[in-house]
Amino acid sequence: MSMNLTSNLKLEFLIKLVFAHRDNSDEAYIDSAIDLAYRDFNRTIHGYSKVTMSNLHSDLRNVLKSFIEDIRTTNYTKNEFDLLHEKVCKAMINEFDNAVPSDKARLHYGQAQKWVNMTLKYLLTLSITSPTLADVEINYQHFHVPIDKYILIDLGLNPFSWSRIGKEQYLSYQEIFRDKYPNVIPIAKEFSIWNERDTNSSFQRPL
Repeated sequence: MSMNLTSNLKLEFLIKLVFAHRDNSDEAYIDSAIDLAYRDFNRTIHGYSKVTMSNLHSDLRNVLKSFIEDIRTTNYTKNEFDLLHEKVCKAMINEFDNAVPSDKARLHYGQAQKWVNMTLKYLLTLSITSPTLADVEINYQHFHVPIDKYILIDLGLNPFSWSRIGKEQYLSYQEIFRDKYPNVIPIAKEFSIWNERDTNSSFQRPL
């Protein structure tokens, strides 16, 4: 027997198991990150189904892909990144609102930020096995933390329905987080908080 079960093979299996990407291309990795991020919050949307609204889901995915391409190719200042982040969140909300009757569903800022921020977090993770995705890190010091119940609890705040928050409240949470952890890169600290959560309590994907 000449083939050994290496750590890399185990890691590749784990990544494939979680992300279920169709192949090892950048496009496949990005699609899988976007889709997994969608599943992190889609239960908070009522009246919208990925199955019945596949065209809209594809359009929203393309909005995110354009944003990802931007941050992989240009170095931004914090203010520039924040403006770009706001722009992609608003673009997703507008795309959704134009496609879905207002009496059926809405995409709130809290939901849009979760989709954007978790996509970026997953891409950072996927760069372990896809070196060509390493360029997603050129702006990662500016990445926002995904606002969910774990972050709100860490900040000593009531973990109420984060999915319905507006832009101003969302931005205030980002500033509170940065003020609490002034000497670290925010998304790196968020990784640590999530990894060190109480695993003895019942756990599901962040709500």
